[in-house]
This record gives sequence, structure tokens and C-alpha cells, in this order.
Amino acid sequence: MNNITLILLISFTKALSFIPKSIFTNKNSPLWSLLSKLLKKRRKIIEANINHCYQDKTPEWRNDLVENIWGETFLALYENNFAWNADKRINKYKCEVQNGELLADAQKQNIGVLLLFRHSIFLELSARLISERFEIYGMERPNNNPAIQSLQQKGRLKSMKGLTANSNINQLINWLKEGKTVLYGPDQDYRNKRSVVSEFFSKPCLTTTVPYNLRKITNCKLIYLDFYKTTDGYKFILEDVSHTAENKQAFADNINKIIERSVNQAQNIIYGITEGSSHRLLKFMIDNFNEIKGFLDPEEGNALHEFCKSSYLNGICAEIGSYCGKSACYIGHACKETGSKLYSVDHHKGSEEQQFGEEYFDEEIFDYSKNEVNTLPLFLKNISKFELDNYIEPVIMSSKEASKVVPDELDFLFIDGSHTFESARSDYKYWVKKLRAGGVLAIHDIYDSAEEGGQAPKEIYLKALDEGFKLLERRKSLVILKR
Repeated sequence: MNNITLILLISFTKALSFIPKSIFTNKNSPLWSLLSKLLKKRRKIIEANINHCYQDKTPEWRNDLVENIWGETFLALYENNFAWNADKRINKYKCEVQNGELLADAQKQNIGVLLLFRHSIFLELSARLISERFEIYGMERPNNNPAIQSLQQKGRLKSMKGLTANSNINQLINWLKEGKTVLYGPDQDYRNKRSVVSEFFSKPCLTTTVPYNLRKITNCKLIYLDFYKTTDGYKFILEDVSHTAENKQAFADNINKIIERSVNQAQNIIYGITEGSSHRLLKFMIDNFNEIKGFLDPEEGNALHEFCKSSYLNGICAEIGSYCGKSACYIGHACKETGSKLYSVDHHKGSEEQQFGEEYFDEEIFDYSKNEVNTLPLFLKNISKFELDNYIEPVIMSSKEASKVVPDELDFLFIDGSHTFESARSDYKYWVKKLRAGGVLAIHDIYDSAEEGGQAPKEIYLKALDEGFKLLERRKSLVILKR
């Protein structure tokens, strides 16, 4: 009887994978109506989770987010079933992998990797897509129904090299010692004996310490695998988080911060509205921030916003050189989305080339009553105009003095101060050491030749590379590096 049930299940799910995806996303379709009735409990779980995690938001905001996730749930049913059944058809998905070399290098060197991920409604699809690109093993919570468990295993082993129950820790240890990569969901493992109390969305929660123990036993790497749905496909972002496992409590606290950041940054959770909101947000920034006086290109500003947001862990960011607030608004908007703070450092007396009679002198920022440049009034006006006052703290003093008062363990650091060699070297010396492991460093005005522009920023950029920073991206004259 079980074999018959399994055959019927496999046949049914296989047939579903050939149904047009649009049927699962059309709210007027009979299938949508049927699934809405069958999944009433799932909707209540979504509502409970959103109301629990986002109590600081308005009821309207939370309702919009529930509706958005509810709609995505139907699409996820199709996508996950497709992942279990598709053969070559899986290659039709557009999929980007950022920082993939972290995993590729570890596998090449035969280093075990515990690939940590957050649970999402697209879990099965994400596991299939990443397993198509790397050799991946998996742990699972076996289903109580033997037929469904067989179906589940058959689907997951389409691309995974091996699969074991989450209770089989010895198998997991052996795989890691053999240099294999194993998928593991820390937010789905909360056994009392291997957990500590930490915070998630400002609420106490039981959090597993198994990854900490596994790293201690096997010396494996801990790599966090983030997965987002984009407008035309899917995107993975890999991040080495081995440094977070100093002890059990530190690991629990850090992994919860990382997963919380990841949830907040998911493409369908920007201000609780639809997926297209990220594009509307970008257009808003380009249309409005570009009016602010400054030398930052919109593409560079977007990169600052994007990488500041993705670097969130401790919620502390800094920029050296504020001028009139253009870069501060891009970074500050990212801080607003993640609940971080930007320390914006500038004496506001202008750089050498902005003084009276120099190349970039501007009457609008010159205080004739004091006979000096003063960019502070315009800076304050701009951050207030865009309602970023609560997320940007002006630090009105020299870069060196400010480095003594701004907190350490920065998630994100942007250097765009004075471009003399002496100043650039000083900024690097006093600020880069304040960046946390895994933090992001951005440096502006990198030019390949002296004819294009000053070479002081390029010098500290090359110094960062020599000291082990990794180049993540270059946009025009902006470089983004990771410690």
C-alpha cells in the first residue's frame, strides 16, 4: 500500500511541475482558491510571526507584508515542487552567486564547510540551485509519513550528494572531517540540550549551539548562505562567519543578528510592500539624493547603500568626509532600513581644494562673516529633509580625534576625506582597525592614473589589498572591499 501511495505521490508532483507557473500566481484561478482553503493554518502562522517580530510597525504595514508573503507562498509551492522534479529544466532559472569563491576555495582545499542558511518558503528550490553549482550534502528532519519521507528524499537527492537525519551528528562530523560541505539550518534546530537563550527580533529565543560545537570538533568553516528572490531569478550571497563562533553565546547572538538582517533585507520585505519597492526605493534615492551638492555618482551612491545594508551585524557604520551629506543620505537610508547608526565624520571646514580661490571653491558653502568654509548647515538641512536625523550622527571634529570616540567593531566604513597623501594615510591608520572581521570598507576617488585624479585614495586601496582585504566590487571611482 505504501508503495502505491508513493507512486501516486511521485506521479502527481511530477505532473504539477509541468503546470504553467502563472496558475500558482493568479489570484483568480481555481487552484489559488483551493489552496487558500487548504492552507488557512499556514496563513495564521505567517500572521503570528509577522505580528511577533514587527510589533513596532503599524497594523497596515504588517497586513501588507502578510499579504505579500501569502502570495509568495503559492509561488513557492510551485518552485519547490519543481525543484524536486525537474531535470534539465532546472537550468532555466537565472541564478547569481555572490562570493562563490569562498565555498569553491574551501572545497578545493578539502576543508569541511557547514553551510548555514535561514529557513524560507523557497527552501527546497534554494537547496537544489546551490547543489547544482557545488557538491553539497544535507541534513533533514525526517517526515513522520514514510511515503512523504521517500518523496522528500528522492527530490532532495536530485542534486545533493548525500542526505542524513538531523539526529545523526556522527555522520555530520565525519562528512565535515572529510572536507565535505553540509547544509544546516540553525533557525530550525532548537533542542534544549544544545541551545542557549539569545535574542531574535528583540525577543528571547532558544538558539542552537551545534554549529559552534561542530566547528570546535572538526575545525570546519562556517559560511552563511543567503538566498533572495529577485525580479528575474534568484541570488545567493555567501559570507564567512567562522569568526562569530568565539563561544556558544557569541555564536548564538551573532547568528541571530545575521538571520534577522537577512530577513529584513529579503527583496519582498522592504517597507512591507511589493517586490518592486526595491526599484522604487532606488529611483527615489537617485531622483532626490542626486540634487544634493557633492561629487558622488548615483551608481556609486547605490553601491554604498547596497553594501552598507548587506554588511549589517552590529549596527554601527562610519564615513570619513561628509561634505553636504550626499553619501550620508545613501548610507543613512540603508541604516534606516536595518536600524543601524551612521557616524558621519567631518570638521565641515572644507578640504584643501574647496578653500577660497581654489579649484572647487563654492560660494554657497562659504561663510563670509567668518571668512571660512562651513558645510555643516547644508549637511544638517539635507539629512533632515530626508528624515534621516535619527540614523545619522554628525561627528564634528578631525578624523583622528573622531576615531577615539566612535565605537569599534564597525560593520561598514566609507573613506572619502581629504585626498592628500598625509590625510588618506592617517584615515586608513586610525579607522581601518575599527572595522570588524567581515566588515566592509569603501574608498572613493580611485583613479588609475594621476592624469585622471589624485593618487592618495588609490595608495590606501592598494595597501588594503596587500593587508588581505578582498575586492567585492568596483563602481566607477568607488571600490568596495571586505575584511
